[in-house]
Formats: sequence, structure tokens, C-alpha cells
Amino acid sequence: LLESKRIAAVIRLQDDLHPPVDSEDCPICLETIKHVNSTTITRLFCCGGWICKQCSNARKDKDKEGASDEMYRDKCPLCREEFPNEGDYKELGTRALEHSNKGKAWAQAKLGTWYLRGLHGFALEEKKGLQLMKEAADQRDPDALFMLALEYNI
Repeated sequence: LLESKRIAAVIRLQDDLHPPVDSEDCPICLETIKHVNSTTITRLFCCGGWICKQCSNARKDKDKEGASDEMYRDKCPLCREEFPNEGDYKELGTRALEHSNKGKAWAQAKLGTWYLRGLHGFALEEKKGLQLMKEAADQRDPDALFMLALEYNI
């Protein structure tokens, strides 16, 4: 038990001195997200920003209970633009394409996945999907790197 506490203290000190390259603070709760990827954040397609999963879930719970302020319901917490209707993948695709055309790695990775799998109204185009995934991976997007490794069966 004593050894595990010592090891945990050393790891915390190491993280404080040398934080992971892909760590950022959530703009809502200011908690440090050590590895920013699709499992730890919720991407906002309107502005391209993100919030941590905990803040996203808390916001959804408030909306379901009707406890959120009417002025902010169904709006992005960062840019205040209205969210697209749930399941409106045509709108999400349009917004992702806009961000992808601006060179945003997260959007390229998302679209690459949709093209590779033929999801959400995107035709199954493996070549285009791999190209988008490679562009995102070249920018060191963790989701793109992971998906590209899966595609190449590494």
C-alpha cells in the first residue's frame, strides 16, 4: 500500500513536470484532459470547439430535466449557435466539411471515418476516406492515427 502511494506520487509529479503533449483544459470546468480524443471529449460541430465528456453529460442531463436556462437550451456553450437536430447527419456533415476544408484535423478524421464506413449518408469511398485520415494523421490527430493503424492492420 505504501509503495503504491509512493508510485502514484511520482507519477503525479511526472505529469506536473512533463504534461502529455495532447493535454488541454476543458473551457467549461477547467479540468485538465490529459489525452484529448473522441473518448474524452465531445466535439461541437458548430464552432469546432470541444468540452469534456463530464460537462457534456451534465449539460444533457440538465436539458432533459428542463433545468437548463431557456436562453441556452440546444445551443453551443462556446459560440451560442444552435445545435443541429439530433440525427441530422446532413447538417453535421456540412459543418464537418466546412471545418475539414479549413484544414481541421478532427473534422478530416471524422469525415475519413464516415467515408471509410459509408456512414451518415456518405458514400463508401475508401480512397477518399484514407486520404482524409492521412491528412488528419499528418497533423498528429490521435483518433486519425488510431483509425489509420486499424485500417493498415498494424
